This record gives sequence, C-alpha cells and structure tokens, in this order.
Amino acid sequence: MQDYYETHKAVLNAMTRVDSTGILLYTFPYSESSIGRDLSSQDHVRQVLSTHETVVSDVFLSVQGYYAIAVHVPIFDKDRFAGSLAILIPIDELGKRFLDNGDPNRKGQAWLITENQMEIIVPSKTTRPGPSLKPRPGTPDGRVA
Repeated sequence: MQDYYETHKAVLNAMTRVDSTGILLYTFPYSESSIGRDLSSQDHVRQVLSTHETVVSDVFLSVQGYYAIAVHVPIFDKDRFAGSLAILIPIDELGKRFLDNGDPNRKGQAWLITENQMEIIVPSKTTRPGPSLKPRPGTPDGRVA
C-alpha cells in the first residue's frame, strides 16, 4: 500500500482498507484517529458493501478532514467479500489538475460542480465546497440544466 501511495502521491492523499462491515482498518499515511471509524453511513461505502463492485464516490468530507473523491475496489478472500481498498483523491488537487492550465490568455471562468449540485471550484468562491446552487426556475427536480 505504501509503495502504491508513494508512486501516486501527486494525485492522491490516502489509501484506506475498509472491512466487510465498513470499518476503516488501515490508512496510509497512517492516521490513528481514523482507524476503527465506521464509514458504513457514507454513500460510496454503503454502495461497495452492498454491490461488491468498484465505486467512484461523489465529493465528500473524508474522516481525514478534507474534501475528496474516493474510488473503492472490492476485495475478496476466495469467494467471500472481505471489504474494499480505496484511494482518496483530494478535490482541490483534481481541480488544479484539470482546470488550471496556466494559460494567461484564457478567458472565461471554469466551475467544477458535482452531479448532486455541490460547488467544488467556483470563481471567487472563498468558502469550502458545499451544496449551494439554487434550483433553476422551471426545472421540476431543481437540477441545474
């Protein structure tokens, strides 16, 4: 786990091992306060626990204390589901990597918004990520069209 982390630390902040009930068993870099935490209430963990398939999360506040996207890959011991291995990608790094190309002549503004209308990167936004979009008038489900 440490070797993979060291090779990919430019794009990820942590790797975690979660058991078959959603308990965080280990994280690298090691975070004592995270070990033993029950993650089963997080949507993406609940999904991998029920489907036993790879899951890519929406943005969430990690137990390590930063906003991230998680990719959970199921682990099996023979035919028995044994939990998952996850990587945590910090959302601020993801935004920098895809939205900041350093072109001084670029015009316009880029927004990064999740499927659930959480603003991740918004021009001149000084607050943390959060669900702050207002429903667009005339859309029955309130989604931004």
